[in-house]
Amino acid sequence: MSQTVEYESCWIESSLLRKSNPLALVSLSENYSLFQLVPESEQQLWMYPEDLLLRWVHYHIKKVNSSLSVRNFTTDWSDCEIFTILFSQLFSGFNGSDVLAITDRRARAEALLNKVNPLLSFSPSIHAKDIYLSDFHQIIFFLAQIFNSHSGLPEPSEFDKIAAQKKIDELIAKQEKEEAESPENDAEKALELSKKKEEDNEKDPSAMDIEESKESASSASSSSSSSSSSIGAPLSKSTTFGREAPAIMMLKEKEDKQIKEEQSEEEIKKEEDYKKWVKELGLKAIYRDALLSNSDTSTASFDRCLAWMMVAIRFDDLSLFRRNIDKVDSLLATDDSSSSSSSSAGNARGLEIDWERKNRLIAFRGVFALLSRHFAAASSFFHSSLSTFVCPELFGDMQHLVICHVCSSLVSLPREEIKAKCIEQPDVTSVIHQVPALQKALNSFYNGDYSTFFVSLNTLTSDILQSDKFFSQHATYFCKEMRAKAYSQYIIPYNSVYFNKMASLFGVSPQFLESDLERFITSGKVPAKIDKVGGRVISKRSEWKGVQLDGILASGDDLINRMQKMMGAIVYT
Repeated sequence: MSQTVEYESCWIESSLLRKSNPLALVSLSENYSLFQLVPESEQQLWMYPEDLLLRWVHYHIKKVNSSLSVRNFTTDWSDCEIFTILFSQLFSGFNGSDVLAITDRRARAEALLNKVNPLLSFSPSIHAKDIYLSDFHQIIFFLAQIFNSHSGLPEPSEFDKIAAQKKIDELIAKQEKEEAESPENDAEKALELSKKKEEDNEKDPSAMDIEESKESASSASSSSSSSSSSIGAPLSKSTTFGREAPAIMMLKEKEDKQIKEEQSEEEIKKEEDYKKWVKELGLKAIYRDALLSNSDTSTASFDRCLAWMMVAIRFDDLSLFRRNIDKVDSLLATDDSSSSSSSSAGNARGLEIDWERKNRLIAFRGVFALLSRHFAAASSFFHSSLSTFVCPELFGDMQHLVICHVCSSLVSLPREEIKAKCIEQPDVTSVIHQVPALQKALNSFYNGDYSTFFVSLNTLTSDILQSDKFFSQHATYFCKEMRAKAYSQYIIPYNSVYFNKMASLFGVSPQFLESDLERFITSGKVPAKIDKVGGRVISKRSEWKGVQLDGILASGDDLINRMQKMMGAIVYT
């Protein structure tokens, strides 16, 4: 049967993604020039655009023999130095020396954009503040737009294009072979086959009747043929094929209808293009099959939403991620209502979406919350995923999940919850020793060893989080928030502390501590005020306790007044 109608919505979604998201074109299958940047041993279908863009930037940096290195798409770009090197290689005659001579970072970013905008073949959406404030999404989208229009890579020859396409076909075949040989694959296929059969029967009960009629007709035919051979009497059509005739007619009508369905060349091209695009994404079999499936059952729709979430993660498309989260929520609401109605009717087959899929969804919700910078929600979802870990294709290994869980907990949870959900959590303690920087940051923060915490926080941010797929865009924010949280944790128990003592305890200079505290106090993240004359920080906790005490006293006075009125009423009666 033609699958064009079923593919139409998915094809439209993929087309919109490739048109609206420049990162969707940064892949080996979309741009054969990238093959020269990736060693053959590292070539694979599932390569994040961030990795390919970093390789592209390093390619141009090496051409000018620069010692600069790029590890992220945030802080490494805020001073505009990498941009000037990149533009000097992409646009002849571009000289960024006058831009770098500007000391103010905002003015430097504005001068850079004003100078490069006339040379671009597109209208960039990035602004100067996005550069000097290290906005991850704006910087990486800007670089993807530049790459798609002015890559500066040698154009591959026809021979190179054929070799690249052959390599992609080999990678697809290799992935399918590995999945077919996987011991988990047979069990998954058997389970999916049985579920699909049940879903088809629920969706089209006549199909089950047809199968039963075919089996009964077959048995009736064999029994009647044996009786015919023994007695020699002719068979009656009404007795032998009375039940088979309607079923055969239904099958014939269905086949005729399928044959009459003709696809136009444009529809066939759309379908083939979509299939090719899905295969070249390099998704796990369960997600690839979901995107290629034409089933509209709850389970198939659920898997399709998860598959689109994987695509959204790869191309940093939060809007696509959010749309499919909403679709899943509506599916679960429908599934729960049908489950309750089926259970009230005594039907045990009300629930279609199994718990393994729902556990996988919890991990996706955690990633979405993390990418949206809702760290408390992300911590809750990741904590639920620790015991099951049913989504290795999302995190790679348990170590990555623990990093995401601990970091989102550190920045969002109070101290007592950090102890319960991180320090004393068995799944965390069994893995966290493999990440020494994370372990030191967690323990030193909880124990109040702030000098060790600041050192480990810097190592954690620069060596792990800035290169992490999910945390890279939040690494700078995480570092600032954790500094503010450490300052608050230290200051709140005291009425006031001296700068020199606090600076030595945190392992920083008094000047750095004062400037850091000024920013956090002004933004309301640290409940304190600075006494520059006395050289100390005064906590506002005493004022907060005074407000609480005034409230308690007022409540007590109100209670006493009410009791006196009641006693007066009792005496009067």
